[in-house]
Amino acid sequence: MRTIHFLLAAVISLLASIHPAMADDWQFRYTGFYDTQSDFFNPTFYIGGTFSATDANHDNRIEQYELTDFTINGYLWGINCSEFRECGLTSFSYIPGTRQLAFDAGQMKADDGMVIWFSEIHTGSTALTRMTVGFHEVSRIQVNWTDQTVLTVTGPPVPEPETYAMLLAGLGLLGGAALRRKSR
Repeated sequence: MRTIHFLLAAVISLLASIHPAMADDWQFRYTGFYDTQSDFFNPTFYIGGTFSATDANHDNRIEQYELTDFTINGYLWGINCSEFRECGLTSFSYIPGTRQLAFDAGQMKADDGMVIWFSEIHTGSTALTRMTVGFHEVSRIQVNWTDQTVLTVTGPPVPEPETYAMLLAGLGLLGGAALRRKSR
Protein backbone atom coordinates (compact mmCIF):
# COMPACT_ATOMS: atom_id res chain seq x y z
CA MET A 1 0.00 0.00 0.00
CA ARG A 2 2.87 2.37 0.82
CA THR A 3 4.39 1.71 -2.58
CA ILE A 4 1.12 2.74 -4.26
CA HIS A 5 1.02 5.98 -2.22
CA PHE A 6 4.62 6.70 -3.12
CA LEU A 7 4.00 6.05 -6.83
CA LEU A 8 0.84 8.16 -6.78
CA ALA A 9 2.74 11.04 -5.15
CA ALA A 10 5.52 10.71 -7.75
CA VAL A 11 3.00 10.79 -10.64
CA ILE A 12 1.23 13.85 -9.19
CA SER A 13 4.57 15.65 -8.75
CA LEU A 14 5.56 14.82 -12.32
CA LEU A 15 2.25 16.04 -13.72
CA ALA A 16 2.46 19.26 -11.70
CA SER A 17 5.92 19.98 -13.11
CA ILE A 18 4.90 19.59 -16.78
CA HIS A 19 1.80 21.80 -16.78
CA PRO A 20 1.55 24.19 -19.72
CA ALA A 21 3.39 27.42 -19.10
CA MET A 22 1.31 30.48 -18.28
CA ALA A 23 2.12 33.82 -19.86
CA ASP A 24 3.98 36.26 -17.63
CA ASP A 25 3.18 39.99 -17.66
CA TRP A 26 5.71 42.83 -17.73
CA GLN A 27 5.38 46.61 -17.62
CA PHE A 28 7.99 48.88 -19.20
CA ARG A 29 8.65 52.60 -19.35
CA TYR A 30 11.28 54.60 -21.23
CA THR A 31 11.64 58.06 -19.67
CA GLY A 32 13.57 61.09 -20.95
CA PHE A 33 13.84 61.89 -24.67
CA TYR A 34 15.31 64.54 -26.91
CA ASP A 35 12.44 66.50 -28.53
CA THR A 36 13.56 67.35 -32.08
CA GLN A 37 10.95 70.10 -32.66
CA SER A 38 11.76 72.00 -29.46
CA ASP A 39 15.46 71.14 -29.64
CA PHE A 40 15.78 70.15 -25.96
CA PHE A 41 15.93 67.10 -23.71
CA ASN A 42 12.60 66.48 -21.98
CA PRO A 43 13.21 64.40 -18.83
CA THR A 44 9.49 63.76 -18.24
CA PHE A 45 8.47 62.55 -21.71
CA TYR A 46 7.88 58.80 -21.63
CA ILE A 47 6.84 55.83 -23.74
CA GLY A 48 5.43 52.98 -21.69
CA GLY A 49 3.41 49.84 -22.05
CA THR A 50 2.93 46.20 -21.21
CA PHE A 51 3.62 42.85 -22.76
CA SER A 52 2.68 39.26 -21.98
CA ALA A 53 4.75 36.31 -23.10
CA THR A 54 5.87 32.78 -22.36
CA ASP A 55 9.51 31.78 -22.74
CA ALA A 56 8.46 28.78 -24.83
CA ASN A 57 11.97 27.52 -25.60
CA HIS A 58 13.34 28.24 -22.07
CA ASP A 59 16.32 30.26 -23.34
CA ASN A 60 15.75 33.14 -20.85
CA ARG A 61 14.92 35.48 -23.74
CA ILE A 62 11.49 36.63 -24.91
CA GLU A 63 11.25 36.89 -28.68
CA GLN A 64 8.46 38.25 -30.87
CA TYR A 65 6.87 34.85 -31.58
CA GLU A 66 6.53 34.21 -27.81
CA LEU A 67 4.39 37.34 -27.22
CA THR A 68 0.68 37.02 -26.50
CA ASP A 69 0.02 40.74 -25.92
CA PHE A 70 1.88 44.01 -26.55
CA THR A 71 0.61 47.52 -25.77
CA ILE A 72 2.14 50.98 -25.86
CA ASN A 73 0.41 53.78 -23.96
CA GLY A 74 -2.78 51.69 -23.79
CA TYR A 75 -3.01 50.69 -27.48
CA LEU A 76 -2.35 47.23 -28.92
CA TRP A 77 0.57 47.22 -31.34
CA GLY A 78 1.32 44.35 -33.65
CA ILE A 79 -1.02 41.80 -32.11
CA ASN A 80 -4.79 41.61 -32.56
CA CYS A 81 -5.15 44.93 -34.41
CA SER A 82 -8.65 46.02 -35.36
CA GLU A 83 -10.06 46.39 -38.86
CA PHE A 84 -9.86 50.20 -38.51
CA ARG A 85 -6.16 50.25 -37.73
CA GLU A 86 -3.13 48.69 -39.34
CA CYS A 87 -0.27 47.86 -37.04
CA GLY A 88 2.83 45.80 -37.00
CA LEU A 89 5.54 44.68 -34.66
CA THR A 90 8.56 43.92 -36.84
CA SER A 91 10.96 42.91 -34.06
CA PHE A 92 10.92 42.29 -30.31
CA SER A 93 13.44 40.98 -27.81
CA TYR A 94 13.66 41.09 -24.02
CA ILE A 95 15.99 39.34 -21.60
CA PRO A 96 14.14 38.99 -18.25
CA GLY A 97 15.87 40.55 -15.27
CA THR A 98 17.83 43.00 -17.44
CA ARG A 99 17.27 46.34 -19.11
CA GLN A 100 17.65 44.80 -22.55
CA LEU A 101 14.31 45.49 -24.24
CA ALA A 102 14.22 46.28 -27.96
CA PHE A 103 11.36 46.50 -30.44
CA ASP A 104 10.32 48.12 -33.70
CA ALA A 105 6.63 48.85 -34.11
CA GLY A 106 4.34 50.95 -36.26
CA GLN A 107 0.67 51.66 -36.71
CA MET A 108 -1.61 53.69 -38.94
CA LYS A 109 -5.24 54.75 -38.69
CA ALA A 110 -7.28 56.40 -41.40
CA ASP A 111 -10.88 57.55 -41.64
CA ASP A 112 -13.11 58.36 -44.61
CA GLY A 113 -12.32 62.09 -44.30
CA MET A 114 -8.67 61.65 -45.37
CA VAL A 115 -7.33 62.03 -41.82
CA ILE A 116 -4.34 59.74 -41.36
CA TRP A 117 -2.58 59.11 -38.07
CA PHE A 118 0.79 57.38 -38.28
CA SER A 119 3.14 56.36 -35.51
CA GLU A 120 6.35 54.34 -35.35
CA ILE A 121 8.83 53.49 -32.62
CA HIS A 122 12.36 52.13 -32.99
CA THR A 123 13.84 51.59 -29.52
CA GLY A 124 17.25 53.11 -29.11
CA SER A 125 16.65 55.42 -32.05
CA THR A 126 13.43 57.39 -32.72
CA ALA A 127 9.74 57.62 -32.01
CA LEU A 128 7.60 59.55 -34.47
CA THR A 129 3.91 60.42 -34.61
CA ARG A 130 2.33 62.35 -37.49
CA MET A 131 -1.22 63.36 -38.34
CA THR A 132 -2.15 64.52 -41.81
CA VAL A 133 -5.39 65.88 -43.25
CA GLY A 134 -5.50 65.39 -46.99
CA PHE A 135 -1.95 66.03 -48.11
CA HIS A 136 -1.10 68.51 -45.30
CA GLU A 137 0.74 67.51 -42.16
CA VAL A 138 -1.04 69.13 -39.20
CA SER A 139 0.99 67.77 -36.32
CA ARG A 140 4.26 65.99 -35.79
CA ILE A 141 6.09 64.77 -32.71
CA GLN A 142 9.52 63.22 -32.98
CA VAL A 143 11.67 62.26 -30.03
CA ASN A 144 15.02 60.51 -30.00
CA TRP A 145 16.58 58.19 -27.47
CA THR A 146 19.69 59.58 -25.72
CA ASP A 147 22.21 58.31 -23.19
CA GLN A 148 19.91 59.87 -20.56
CA THR A 149 16.85 57.83 -21.60
CA VAL A 150 16.08 55.42 -18.75
CA LEU A 151 14.28 52.09 -19.05
CA THR A 152 12.42 50.53 -16.13
CA VAL A 153 10.86 47.08 -16.43
CA THR A 154 8.79 45.30 -13.82
CA GLY A 155 7.55 41.77 -14.18
CA PRO A 156 6.94 38.49 -12.45
CA PRO A 157 9.05 37.78 -9.38
CA VAL A 158 12.18 35.72 -9.86
CA PRO A 159 12.80 33.11 -7.13
CA GLU A 160 15.71 33.87 -4.82
CA PRO A 161 18.53 31.31 -4.48
CA GLU A 162 17.32 30.62 -0.92
CA THR A 163 14.04 29.32 -2.39
CA TYR A 164 15.90 26.70 -4.39
CA ALA A 165 18.03 25.79 -1.34
CA MET A 166 14.88 25.24 0.73
CA LEU A 167 13.38 23.10 -2.05
CA LEU A 168 16.50 20.93 -2.20
CA ALA A 169 16.62 20.63 1.60
CA GLY A 170 12.97 19.54 1.66
CA LEU A 171 13.54 16.96 -1.06
CA GLY A 172 16.59 15.70 0.84
CA LEU A 173 14.53 15.30 4.00
CA LEU A 174 11.83 13.41 2.11
CA GLY A 175 14.45 11.14 0.56
CA GLY A 176 16.03 10.52 3.96
CA ALA A 177 12.66 9.70 5.50
CA ALA A 178 11.92 7.27 2.67
CA LEU A 179 15.27 5.52 3.13
CA ARG A 180 14.73 5.29 6.88
CA ARG A 181 11.30 3.70 6.43
CA LYS A 182 12.69 1.28 3.86
CA SER A 183 15.49 0.11 6.17
CA ARG A 184 13.00 -0.74 8.97
